[in-house]
Amino acid sequence: MPPNDELVALALLLLGCFVLVSTVLAVLSVAIRPLVNGWPASARLRASTLLLVSPVISASALAMLASAPHLWATVMDHCALHAADHGCGWHLPIEGTRSAGMTLATVLSVFAPLMSFKAARVISQHRRLQRLLALARFDHDLGAFRLPIAAPMAFTAGLLRPGIYLSDGLLDALNSGQIQQVLAHEQAHVARRDGLLKLGLSVLSAGHWPAVRRQLFRDWELACEQRCDAAAAETPSKATDLAECLVRVGRLTLAHQPVGPSVCRLDGGHLEQRIWALLEPAERPSRTSHLLLAAAFAAVLTTVASLAPPVHLLLEQIT
Repeated sequence: MPPNDELVALALLLLGCFVLVSTVLAVLSVAIRPLVNGWPASARLRASTLLLVSPVISASALAMLASAPHLWATVMDHCALHAADHGCGWHLPIEGTRSAGMTLATVLSVFAPLMSFKAARVISQHRRLQRLLALARFDHDLGAFRLPIAAPMAFTAGLLRPGIYLSDGLLDALNSGQIQQVLAHEQAHVARRDGLLKLGLSVLSAGHWPAVRRQLFRDWELACEQRCDAAAAETPSKATDLAECLVRVGRLTLAHQPVGPSVCRLDGGHLEQRIWALLEPAERPSRTSHLLLAAAFAAVLTTVASLAPPVHLLLEQIT
């Protein structure tokens, strides 16, 4: 098969695998969300991160298994179905490159406008953010960048070298204790490189169905913000003070929310849930809960492995 034809076949194989895997993961996410939602933020953050990247890992594994009939041919006597000159080693199951190319072109023509729209929106957000950050000057007393604008803002932006940005409007509206709480929360984002992780997950989670991806991202952002809240609230009294600070900052910044692929905001949503988490911390998940979660992912792996033979056979028949 010529190199260009192999690329077309591989792209179509991966696309089909993503559709199958994302459907399985959609069912799994609905089933385990009630279990995971009661966990502490750190445990929910790990679970939501794993769910977000699962399509890339699972679809790649399925495509690899579907291209390796020699690993499962003895079970189905697959090689006996073909002529003697048909190799049963590693090979792409799509051979009708003309029909495969037309199918791929049709699919891409449907998704291209959506992908272009999303790319344009991200570029626009990035440009607006850069214009805003160009106004900032580093304040050594604060240990953060200061924005000379009246709109109240508090956020962290950047990938490899993230920075904390506070506006004059917010600093004038808060007392010194509240400012230190805001800084402690944002410093937790900087230490954990949450902006870089957020950007990476936004790319790696693209294999999910849109509604599932949005919900999982909301779960991840909530857990991320709650973990930074916990880092800023080391004692029960500090937790109460931070809860009051969140209410104050949330009201001030409601109409001024910078967005971008690497932006983490103090008022990043879910304020009611974050406040309750500060006042009534969740208990550690039980061993049974962890076992159930492990069993759910084991079921996904088993499903992916079992789909490899029918995917291979189906693609050989239709092409």
